[in-house]
Amino acid sequence: MSQGVEPVVTSARDLTDALNRLTGRLEEVRADSEDRDKQLAERDTQLSRYGQRNRHLIWITFVSLALDLLLTAALTVVAVQANHASGAASAVAQSDRNLCLSANVSRAQQVSLWNYILTVSQQPASSAGRTRVAEFKAHLQKFFAPRDCAHVNPESP
Repeated sequence: MSQGVEPVVTSARDLTDALNRLTGRLEEVRADSEDRDKQLAERDTQLSRYGQRNRHLIWITFVSLALDLLLTAALTVVAVQANHASGAASAVAQSDRNLCLSANVSRAQQVSLWNYILTVSQQPASSAGRTRVAEFKAHLQKFFAPRDCAHVNPESP
């Protein structure tokens, strides 16, 4: 009987050794699997942070583009208004010059009218009267003197 037990014991020992080796190998596989799981979790966290950062950058780019478009539109409106104001100022300056020229014509007509009245009326007999008429004509020339229309506006050169 001892001979029949020995092959069974040997087989049981071999089987136990094989199971122990298999258990060791399974422990190694489990440890490797846990290490890979940790690495994958870290990589997943990194990728999640990377994706979140990219989404933030995309939103920042979108907001920046929207602000750029708004500023461009505002600048366009301001430029158009400035152009309109410049045109209006130019028209006002031309109108001021034309008004000045028209006033000069009116002044010349006033002087001409007064000269005609003084010529048609009787000349004073006394020299004091003629002096007063001459002074009046000088006053008319001074009072109705034409204005310099080249520099109507103080801002104009």
